[in-house]
Amino acid sequence: MILSTTAAASRLRIRPFDAGDVERIEPRAAARRELLALGDTAARAAMCAEAGPAFTGFCGDRLVFCAGAIELWPGVAEGWALVSPLVERRRVAFHRAILGLLARHQPAWRCHRLQATVRQGEAAAARWLSRLGFVYEGRMAGYGPDGADHLRFARILPMAPSASDAPLRAPDAGPWTYDATTRRAVEAELLAA
Repeated sequence: MILSTTAAASRLRIRPFDAGDVERIEPRAAARRELLALGDTAARAAMCAEAGPAFTGFCGDRLVFCAGAIELWPGVAEGWALVSPLVERRRVAFHRAILGLLARHQPAWRCHRLQATVRQGEAAAARWLSRLGFVYEGRMAGYGPDGADHLRFARILPMAPSASDAPLRAPDAGPWTYDATTRRAVEAELLAA
């Protein structure tokens, strides 16, 4: 079956995140304000590209989202996402893509706790995190780069069964790294999908 140009352009595809994607995406207004408050977005984007697994979703040549995780310490990471208004037209595909990435990659990252924040008042984003398996933990007063309150959510994977209740990550597993070998493996998996 041959897909029409319209159908091919509307299909959500995912590839590894590139720091330049931040300049190409047209984020929602609240995210745009927070990016401006952070300053030096190019440097922050480069850090996100190197600091952990990150992905970009796009339809045709338009970016729909950029998302990833940055390790805080072994087994704990901070999730981040930059979403364009285009996600409204691809809501189900977007949700399935992120849920699939989490299901496949969070255990492989040996990340038993993935946490994220949502700006207070962004009810749709908070509901979406809940649907992804994140649990609300509380309000963080003045947390945003512009001083806005944020809500903290976390997605906790079950601990590995053992007498000592050791986390999923073995103590001798070495640091969680997103090195060139890991990046190539993720890229190969995405290109094969």
